[in-house]
Amino acid sequence: MDTAQSCYLVVFDLDGTLNRTDLFSVPAIQMVQKELGFPISSRETIVSCYGTAYREFMSVLFPGGTEQTARDYQRLIPEAEAQFLNMARPYEGVPELLTALRKQGYQTAVCSNSNYRYISTALKAIGVYELIDWIQELEKGMETKTESLACLLQKTQAQKAVMVGDTFYDYHAAQDNHIPFIGCGYGFRPYEMETLSPVVKAPMEILPFVEQQMQKQS
Repeated sequence: MDTAQSCYLVVFDLDGTLNRTDLFSVPAIQMVQKELGFPISSRETIVSCYGTAYREFMSVLFPGGTEQTARDYQRLIPEAEAQFLNMARPYEGVPELLTALRKQGYQTAVCSNSNYRYISTALKAIGVYELIDWIQELEKGMETKTESLACLLQKTQAQKAVMVGDTFYDYHAAQDNHIPFIGCGYGFRPYEMETLSPVVKAPMEILPFVEQQMQKQS
């Protein structure tokens, strides 16, 4: 998917920004929790973990778990997700947004705290994999999305870039890397977006703000 050239880059978070993750992820995680003998978390608890780094994710959903627990989770979750992927959907307007951005000459990327397997699987399940030019996972040794986004910006050699997301993790990653941020008030953490600007209520509202934020960059 990578194209090693200078670009104007629109970077998206995945869960709560492009992907209505809870539709398939909640039942899949609950299935694995049951199989490993852990308490089954509520939808609200699972959703609250979207966007967090893997270590925090595991500590909340598999409290007291060991390294073996983490290995078991990684072994079981792909099969569990596969059972529910037919329920996967993008937010309304996401395919049209990505198509419009690419027609206008922008490159698109996903920067997520998840691993490449999950990101690519989710993008394929919601039908937008071919509309994404770059995928940036949280690589081994990385602790935060700030590091991951920095790696992506270096890899793409982007002349200008904008980060789009629905959590403070996304906002702080953009701030730390000195690029503009567009908040998604329709995502999983609208309360974190309340004091930010610009914030959109639907994916297609992102398009004019991308142009606006790009123009502000020298």
